[in-house]
Amino acid sequence: VSEASKIHAEQKEEEARVLEQSVEELEHTINMLETK
Repeated sequence: VSEASKIHAEQKEEEARVLEQSVEELEHTINMLETK
C-alpha cells in the first residue's frame, strides 16, 4: 500500500468516527426532545 492511499484511508476512518459521534449526539438530542 502506497503512503498516499494509507493516509487517505486514515482520513476516511477519521471522518467515519466524526460522523458516528454526530449521529449519536443527534439521537441524544432527539431523545431529549421526545421525552419533554
